Amino acid sequence: MFETNAELREKAQIELLPLDDEPSFSLPKLIWENLPKPPLSIVVVRLCAIALPLFVTMAVFKPLFWAAAFVMFLVNLLIHYKYEEVFGYEIDVLASLGRLVRSSLNLHELLGKSFPVEVEISTSINKCRPLARACAYLQLRDPTQLLDFINILTLRKVAAYGSLREKIENRQKHLRILFRTIGLIDTCISIASYRRNQPVWCKPRFVDTPYQIKVENLLHPGLDQAIGNSFEIRGSSMLITGSNMAGKTTFLKTVALNAILAQTINTSLANKYEACRFNIMTSIDITDDIKNSKSLFAAELDAIQELVERSTSKDNCLFIIDELFKGTNPAERVAAASAVIQYLAKNNLVVVATHDLAIGSLVGNNFENYHFSEHYQGGDILFDYRLKPGLCKTTNAIELLSRGAFPDELVAQAIDNLKSLTAKVF
Repeated sequence: MFETNAELREKAQIELLPLDDEPSFSLPKLIWENLPKPPLSIVVVRLCAIALPLFVTMAVFKPLFWAAAFVMFLVNLLIHYKYEEVFGYEIDVLASLGRLVRSSLNLHELLGKSFPVEVEISTSINKCRPLARACAYLQLRDPTQLLDFINILTLRKVAAYGSLREKIENRQKHLRILFRTIGLIDTCISIASYRRNQPVWCKPRFVDTPYQIKVENLLHPGLDQAIGNSFEIRGSSMLITGSNMAGKTTFLKTVALNAILAQTINTSLANKYEACRFNIMTSIDITDDIKNSKSLFAAELDAIQELVERSTSKDNCLFIIDELFKGTNPAERVAAASAVIQYLAKNNLVVVATHDLAIGSLVGNNFENYHFSEHYQGGDILFDYRLKPGLCKTTNAIELLSRGAFPDELVAQAIDNLKSLTAKVF
């Protein structure tokens, strides 16, 4: 409904604006927990509130009562500021509670029978209307501070808190219905607005078959003019190789973010998204932790161990991994990384990116190979960010080095070193 009716969506957003303040964010505590018990009963508070004007009236006829009125004023002043100190924030939240009820009423009138759980919400609004009226006084603001003086004299704010506390406890069930429904409407508006601002999106189709993803034109949610990619995985995992800056890490994040969006807001930035439901875990951009004396390799071990422990559960997991074990030597990195992803892929789906082409020969048929690569045109190096089948057959690290502001001597030495290492290996 919000997707197709922009005017209705905007009107609903306007009704939600009164709840966009800090006290409103504490409403769940007010609705799901009991308010603190006031130090004085409501009867005592009302007696103190009546006593002060009574003594002032009597002092007109007998000046002796001015002393009693002054003492009563000090008592009321103490009570007022004691309540402000202990319950001041809760009093502001109570004002938000009134706005919650009024917003629910206005949204109900706006949306009519399309309102979620229409019958239940109608009952809850009627039950909570007296609360909105009782909270109205707490919302009054007076830049002249005159209202604060009246509150001290009459203890009106203190009395409002005491009486509302009991009324709220008796209506918590209905307040929870209002809060959840407001949250549902706010969520629907957010999703509808998000969808309308995307160049491409679809509703995902979820299947029961495990270890399966099929997407068409999958886009990264955080990039303008993102390049879409299509692929299909059934019963195996995915190994991505490629040269530097070609798009491997961005692709990993694209897959992870779209899986999360699909499983939370029923939206995927693609022409088509079909997959099973996953528990999604990632190991991307792992760094060292100097403060806790943890090296890069130690941090990587901790991250991967968490994935390995989760892989043995009965959950259907999607593991997204970028450049395993950067913090160790090449030979052991390839050996350990291959063993890890093979272990994870036994009962889960793994999408892993690496520069180490040797991993592709070690993991065998458990992984389908894909790659990203560059091409050269007129002396320029260009990236198309398109996913292609098979292992990558090109590298570009030294080429990028030569195009940077590095000395020719340094680049020449790098080329010689590469030739020497290649000769020793092959």
